[in-house]
Amino acid sequence: MNTSNKIRFVALSAIIAALYATVTTLLAPISFGAFQFRLSEGLSLLAYLMPEAIPGLAIGCLLANILGGGVLADVIVGSLATLLAAYFCNRSKSLLISGIYPVIFNTLMVAPVIVYYYMGGGDALAYAGYMGIFALCEAVSVYAVGVPLAMGVKRALKIKKPLAGWKKYNRSESE
Repeated sequence: MNTSNKIRFVALSAIIAALYATVTTLLAPISFGAFQFRLSEGLSLLAYLMPEAIPGLAIGCLLANILGGGVLADVIVGSLATLLAAYFCNRSKSLLISGIYPVIFNTLMVAPVIVYYYMGGGDALAYAGYMGIFALCEAVSVYAVGVPLAMGVKRALKIKKPLAGWKKYNRSESE
């Protein structure tokens, strides 16, 4: 990767991190606490289109969780879940399929942290119920916000086919 590509990679990652953190903190009443509905999770599907989104999303989540006053476990586990989801979104062959990764990773990793640290724990039924609600909120954010956003970005940047890994874009003028 030459110097201009490295600068572009870092700059785009920083923009995505700032967007994630800003949207999350601006919508703090619904983004934090026991019942989280993070519309910023729609940005996760940018990782399907561009590898720059992978660190950007993870750093954005980390910043948002710190700024939102999250407990240490939530800051660490939430950021790791976002990093893993973004990585697998980037490796996916389909935009719609890639949306399942943020839902799965965040539900399985973050929901238990929230139930334990923010809701005081509970029995298996409480965990299962909350995980269902959490998965639904995550799916709405990813599919209702993320899919149209990713399709718009794909069109605007004229990305013909997303490339996995740390490669340059494959652009086409006709789409």
